[in-house]
Amino acid sequence: MNNVLLHCEKLSKTFRDVGHEVPVLQGITLKVYDHEMIAITGKSGSGKSTLLQLLGGLDQPTSGEIYFNGKAYHSHSASQLDKLHNQEIGFIYQFHHLLPEFSALDNVCMPLLLRKIPIKEVQEQGRAMLAEVGLSDRSTHRIAELSGGERQRVAIARALVTQPSCVLADEPTGNLDQENAEHIFSLMKRLYQSKRISFVIVTHDLSLAKQCDRSFEVSSGALNELA
Repeated sequence: MNNVLLHCEKLSKTFRDVGHEVPVLQGITLKVYDHEMIAITGKSGSGKSTLLQLLGGLDQPTSGEIYFNGKAYHSHSASQLDKLHNQEIGFIYQFHHLLPEFSALDNVCMPLLLRKIPIKEVQEQGRAMLAEVGLSDRSTHRIAELSGGERQRVAIARALVTQPSCVLADEPTGNLDQENAEHIFSLMKRLYQSKRISFVIVTHDLSLAKQCDRSFEVSSGALNELA
């Protein structure tokens, strides 16, 4: 068995709205191993995206703990958590959050620029990552000039350019037609296999979820593994 990379223990999240408490997640425990692709499914509003944000350290749980490589998130300073996000955890969103005024290459290079790496080296790594996702000929195009599938490939390249240990993807194919969705998922599987990265993917597409190593469903605040 591979080492445990990401681990949450008895994780709960409750939102407060106009004096009312709304429990979303209750007592969830999950272990993600090195080089594993996991899918998390569930109905809209079930809390699966909330769970992903908690696993990435983008939000804080009401109770419970999250560990990355055995170290609890709560023991990280703000700067240490920023470093973890920049070096170990990549994010892919349903709405890609690319900067429209910049080129595809510029968007992919953004995370590396935070490391103060020489610009020539940054651009070399960015171009290499765009080549991995099949966009060598689109590197100078601005985001508005790219199709939806191409934009999502840029987002994948941006998430992987830092060579993270784990990528958290929130509905990465949710805004794409079936053909493009299958193409993007195939690309993610190829990169997962070649680069030995762990993936945790939130998706409503059960056919894609079944292609992962393990799949889970968030329902009534609980996380259940699917057969």
